Amino acid sequence: MAGAAAHEPCGCGTAPALPDQLVCRTCLTPLALGRPPRTILATRRARIAHRLEIVFDGGTVELAAGEEVELGRDPATSPYAHLLTDDTVSHRHLVVALRTDGSAWVTDLGSTNHTYVNGVRLTPRTPSPVRSGDRLRLAMDIRAGLRIVDHGASG
Repeated sequence: MAGAAAHEPCGCGTAPALPDQLVCRTCLTPLALGRPPRTILATRRARIAHRLEIVFDGGTVELAAGEEVELGRDPATSPYAHLLTDDTVSHRHLVVALRTDGSAWVTDLGSTNHTYVNGVRLTPRTPSPVRSGDRLRLAMDIRAGLRIVDHGASG
């Protein structure tokens, strides 16, 4: 029933004007395909794989979308403790998270010597958004660059 799809409203809510109309007159979505704009956008987003890189002098921490990691000197809670051996870094200093939508967040865990993004001290225990290109400073002298990388999924 190819004609049946043309009588249904588009995903944007606009009803087709004519039974043989092929595209929505408001958003220009092909009605024959039955794909409203948000479906196309959601499909496009699903193909993008986000990755966060936190680049320290001694190495790089990488997170995939949906992951978070605690950073500090305590190897029991921080898989990257070997990068943060400076005594001014707290044992449990901060959490870095990359959400599935590609947004990145940093939360200072109440560290003694604080966490800074682009020179601004973070409020403890309050998630703060970060962007690609931001500069992170832990305590006195541990510095890192943040980079969010979007890769199209193969296939």
